[in-house]
This record gives sequence, structure tokens and C-alpha cells, in this order.
Amino acid sequence: MIILRQRYYSNKDKNNSTSNLEKAIAGGALAVGGGVAGDISNIHLCKAYNKGKIRQVVNNYNENANLLRKLKEIGEKDGIEISISPYSSNTGSYTRAINPKTKEILGEKIDSSAYAGTLAHELGHSRHYGGRDGSRLGKLAHKASRKIDDANEILRKNKAPRVESIAASGVGFASGYKAGVDGKDSALNIAAPGAVALMSHAPDITKEIAASRRGYKLLKKSGASKKFLKGYKKALGTAAGTYASTAIPTLGLAYGSMLVGKAVGNEARKNKEKKKKNNNK
Repeated sequence: MIILRQRYYSNKDKNNSTSNLEKAIAGGALAVGGGVAGDISNIHLCKAYNKGKIRQVVNNYNENANLLRKLKEIGEKDGIEISISPYSSNTGSYTRAINPKTKEILGEKIDSSAYAGTLAHELGHSRHYGGRDGSRLGKLAHKASRKIDDANEILRKNKAPRVESIAASGVGFASGYKAGVDGKDSALNIAAPGAVALMSHAPDITKEIAASRRGYKLLKKSGASKKFLKGYKKALGTAAGTYASTAIPTLGLAYGSMLVGKAVGNEARKNKEKKKKNNNK
């Protein structure tokens, strides 16, 4: 979590070396910088993850092909349509069609790369979403993530910011504004924006980790060697980094909004004190 240590006004010291305008500009810069940092981190981690996948396929070509075949059989037994790309660097996806009235699953499809670990991971998603098996926490995370995705789709169609952005910026601004109006900081004001930013991404990150863990069990069940499983675990570590990097822009937005809120709160407090002083004359 990003922790900002700031010097706020005290009752005895009303003059801060940094103007409120500069604080607002700094807040905007932090929000933009968080987005750039998140994108750069994600790009580098994705490249590392893809290199790891390609290495796994090249070094374990026959075993990888055999695992793909067995995993495809498992998925098809579950009634899932599976398409495997000839490229190991491709990403995977799991999709399903649902009757909006009855909530009945009408069909499921997995698009996977030529890396068996990708197919195992996507089957992990299908196990949680389809209710076939999976951890209780994983099922809850998949359900919560799906609701957030549905809400974001509605917001996207209305050209509105994502749920994560709205929550982080709103709490960040409110926390900063309160600190500015009060003229003092509190642990809650500093912690709240970061906590909300991380919590908004928690379902998605937990969902991906749960799918990877279920995928590990499916690989093991399919006869994967210790060497292959070790490589899968290593790939998971990099993949987890890509999931976590998506929270960086939201953290930057949360604390950038807090700086803007504090600047506005400071101005509101100053104007109130000035008005009170003039009324007492």
C-alpha cells in the first residue's frame, strides 16, 4: 500500500510552504503517474510471463502436448467447447452464455494458448463459475468479480468511469477534504483511500489465484511431472504480479484525489475562518 506522510496545518501554524493549487496539481500528477506506472509494470510482467510459458512448452514439448489432450478431455466431459491456439504466448479466456431469466448456463467456451498451464487455469475458472468444484472463497470471489464486471459494462456503455475508479476517487477526495477542513490528519484519512482501492480489486485478484490453484490440481491429476508443476508455480508467481499491478493505477487515483480533496478542504477552512474573523470585527 502507498503511504503518504503529509504535514497538515495545526492551529498554531496556518501557513504551509506548499500552496493548495500545487497540492491539487500534485494530486493530478499522482493519479496520472499511477496509471502510467501500472501500465508499465503490467507490460513487463506480461512479457516475463509469456517468456516463461514459451520456455515451459519448448523444454517439455511432449509432456505439454499430452497434458493439453488430457485437460481438453476433462473440459469436454464438462460440456465445455475448447479451442486451442497453436501459439503458446497467447492468453486464455473462459466465457459462458447464461439465460438472463432462469440464470441457466446455456454454453461454455475456453480459448487457450498451446501451454497446458493456460488451459488448466481457464478450467479452474470454469470449475468455480460452473459450481462443479473449487474453494468457497474462490466461488465467492468469482461471483463478486462477475457482479463488478457487469456493473462496469453498464458504466462503460454510459461512458462513465469504472466502479473501482469511482470508489477510490470518491473516498480519496472525501478523506482529503475532511483532513483539510479539520486542519489535521488522522490514520483513518490516510488508510481509507488505499484500503478502498485495494478492496475494489480484491475479488478479481482472489478469483485469478483461486483459478490457478484449481488449475494446479487439474495438472497434477492429469499426470504432470514435478518439473512441469514447478515451472507452472513459477509462472503463477509472475501471473500474480500482473493481477496485482492492475491495482496500481487505482491507488494512484485514490491518493491523487486525496491531495485534491485536501486542497479544496484547506480553502474551505480558510474561507470559513476569514468569514468568522470579519464577522467579529
